[in-house]
Amino acid sequence: SDIENRRLELIDPQHHELELIEYVSPYTIRNYTGYDLQIQRDYDEDDEQTPDQKVYKLENQQSVNFHVESDLNVLVQNRSLSGKSHKIQIRVLHPQSELQIVRKVNLNNVQKKFYPLGASKESSEVGLLCTVIVEENRKILILSSNVKINNNTNQKLKLMVYGKIQPLTLTVEPYSVRSVSYTHL
Repeated sequence: SDIENRRLELIDPQHHELELIEYVSPYTIRNYTGYDLQIQRDYDEDDEQTPDQKVYKLENQQSVNFHVESDLNVLVQNRSLSGKSHKIQIRVLHPQSELQIVRKVNLNNVQKKFYPLGASKESSEVGLLCTVIVEENRKILILSSNVKINNNTNQKLKLMVYGKIQPLTLTVEPYSVRSVSYTHL
């Protein structure tokens, strides 16, 4: 399982007993963009900001459990997380281009949303597709290119994608989906 846990030791002031609480992140982020990403919490004006917030580097085809810093404090103080909006910002680490940072991606809303990555003078066709789903009581954010190849056959496909630069050879396993990276669009 890819669930990362954190253990907290709490002492009840009245009973002086040691209590172990296990914290399991409610969010998983999966990267299918074709590039490495930098991900961190994105704050609204009324949110409490954590001075040393963690920046996650998420490699292509990898997943990470995203821990929202305030969640641990809320858990310790026995306050509810319901209704709290957790947003992140995403930077695509493209080797040749400086792409726009995607801001205010909501981890709580089950939805599919497209975020343009190009500068205003560039094409808006290049973008990040953010899909939030629920899987086993966890929110899963799937980040991918907006161009995907679905192989709904029982055969492995080997394809040549021709775009702005050199051709790209893609292998798509049976009954799987493969994103085409931004460079090749």
